[in-house]
Parts: sequence; structure tokens; C-alpha cells
Amino acid sequence: MTDTTRRNELLAFSSRLSDELRRTARQARVRGIAKGQRRAVHFVRRVPWLAIPLQVVTRPSFLLCVVAPSVLLIFYFAFIASDQFASEARFAVRAGDTTSIDTVTALTGLPSVTQYQDTTIVIEYLKSRAIVEALEQKIQLSKMFDRPGIDWFSRLGSSASIEDVVSYWRRRITTSIEMPSGIITLRVNAFSPEDAVTINKAVVELSEQLVNGLGERARRDLITSSEQEVARAEARLRDARAALKDWRNDVGMLDPTSAAEGIQRLIATLKTEQLRLRQEISTGSKTLNSAAPQLQVLKWREEATQEQIDILERQLTSPAGQGHASISNVISRFEEIELNRTLAESLYTLASSNFERARINSERQQLYLNTFVQPNLPDEPSGPKRLRDVLLGMLVLLCLWGGGTALLRFRQTLRPTK
Repeated sequence: MTDTTRRNELLAFSSRLSDELRRTARQARVRGIAKGQRRAVHFVRRVPWLAIPLQVVTRPSFLLCVVAPSVLLIFYFAFIASDQFASEARFAVRAGDTTSIDTVTALTGLPSVTQYQDTTIVIEYLKSRAIVEALEQKIQLSKMFDRPGIDWFSRLGSSASIEDVVSYWRRRITTSIEMPSGIITLRVNAFSPEDAVTINKAVVELSEQLVNGLGERARRDLITSSEQEVARAEARLRDARAALKDWRNDVGMLDPTSAAEGIQRLIATLKTEQLRLRQEISTGSKTLNSAAPQLQVLKWREEATQEQIDILERQLTSPAGQGHASISNVISRFEEIELNRTLAESLYTLASSNFERARINSERQQLYLNTFVQPNLPDEPSGPKRLRDVLLGMLVLLCLWGGGTALLRFRQTLRPTK
């Protein structure tokens, strides 16, 4: 037997042996799978409510979409997620002048509109970009949220823009208002107790500065307008006094009313004297001759008294010569000028009083921030809630997977069959 023939026989024997081994292994595997299936079917028959969950958990899509992300969530919250600490403070906006309470507040006990507006302004300020910029200048806020010990998912990031910082800041604080008391509760979450209390104290200080400055512009405008009003009233009073002075110099009398009263008293005296003379003339005419010297003297005196009365009466009611008007016209003009002066003095007094009141109100604090619970230093971390977050994450993944699976099956049912 040649070598070639022997080699061919060995190759044929090896091929038959390989085929026999493969057939034996295949039969053993089929018997094992069938045995396992029989055991699974037997187990499912004994516990029928596990049939559907077993079918679900053995699907590759469930393993990929639910199990694998859940394992990652458990690993993240167990070994990677950084602890967070919350510092809490409570304060309220109060008015300095508690006597000015409106009717609605007095009857219902509800906060006034002004107090509610001021409280709302503080709440909006706590979430605004303005306080973020102020905190950045005061305590370098972004660096506190970008420390090396913070995990990557919770860290702010060194290249974050101001809009990103504001959005991140709004997720780190919690604010609430208790009505009708108007108490504001502020919770600041940070990654160390010291950072949490430092940020909270800075926020309270900035809020107090905001409250103190709310009425500053109004008080400043009020003082400015009061000063301008005082200046206008002073100028008007100065002009009125100057007009009265010029008029007195032109007329030549200080008070025409007093002068008119003096003339009237003088006229009354002259008329009394004239009446007495007429009585003496009438009596003398009965005992004396009409040409008697005594009777002539009485008549002359009576005529002179009448002339004086006429002169004085013309001074009161008609032009009196020398370019001067009558006393009645002078009194009318004097009353107009005196009325302007009196009105100017009253306006000046009122403007000065308003200015003094505005100055006193500006020096008195109208609003203040009453912080009755100071920012506390937390002892234990407040988050993250690891078990809760893991369970919520698994529930969300399960819902997403179930919804996606149901949607795919619904689309398959809508396909037309060929």
C-alpha cells in the first residue's frame, strides 16, 4: 500500500470522525435545550403570573433600553454623584411706617398691595440675572459651582456663559412665599456646607440692599420736586414784595386803607363841626341881625368846613390832582398787590412745609428686610435622594421602553399585508 493511499484513508477517517462528533454534540444540545424548555414551561405552569415578565426581561430591547441604563444610574448615584447641602433663610419685607394701613388691610388682614408688590419684586430679583452678576462680583459664584470635587454632571463648567450661569443658578435655589404673612423662604443648594451658607448670606445682603433702594429714587425725586417748588414759590414771593415796594414808592403811602380810614374819620369830625356851626348860625339869626359880625364869622367858618369836606371827599372818590388817582382806585390796586403777596407767602409756606416733610421721610427708612431666620450651616447633605432618583429613573426608562414598543407594534399592525 502506497503512502498516498494511506494518507487518503486517514483523511477519510478524520472526516467521518468529525461528522460523528458534530452530530453527537448537536443532539446533546437539542436535548439540553428541550430539557431546559420543559423545565421553564413546568416552572411557568406552576407560577403563571411570571410568564409575561419572563418574556419581557429576556427581550434584547428591554436589556438594552432599561436594564443597562438602570445599571448606569445605580453606578452613578452610588459612586459618582456629589453630595449637596441646603442652607435655608426666612425673611419678610416690612414697611417702616406702620401707621399708614389701607382700609382693605385693616378690615381683612390681607397684605397691602404695596407690600405684595415689594415681596414679588424680591422674589423675581432672587431669580434674575442682576443677582447672579452681583454674586459673581461679591463671592465669585461660578467658581463655587466649578470646584474639582463636584461630579461632571452637576458641575457648572468653566466656559459657561452668563445665560448658562443664570439657568444653573435657578436650579440651585428654591423660593416660596407664605400668604398672608408675606414670609419668603429661601433655600440655596451647594456642594459644601460652607459654600451654601456663604451664598445664602450674600443673597440676603443683596436682597436687603434691593429693598433699601426700592424707594430711594422716589424719595430723591420727591426732594428734587420739593426743592423746585420752594424755589418757584420764593421767586414769586420776591416778585410780589418788589411790586408792593414799587407801588408804595409811586403812590407815596404805605397803607392806603389806613389813609382812607383817617380821611373818613376827619370828614366825620368836620361834619360834626359843621353841624354845630349851623346850629349856632340858626340860633344867632333869631337874636342878631343878618349883617352882624358874629353871624358872618360863623357863616365863613361853616363855608370853610364845607370846602374841607368837599376836598376830602374828592380825594376818596375822584382824581385828586398831581397825577395821583383817587383813594378808592389806590385801594383797589393795593388790594390786588397785597393779595398776590399774601398768596405768594402762603404758597411759600406750604412749599417749605412739603420740602421739610419730604426731607424727613427721606431720612427715615420706608422699607426694610426683616430676617428672622438667619442662613444656617447644614450638618448633613440634603441630596441627591439616591434611591428615589434611581427608582424614578428606572420608572421613566420602563415607560419609555413600553411606549416605544407599543408604538412599533401599532405601526406593524397598520402595515398592509401582501
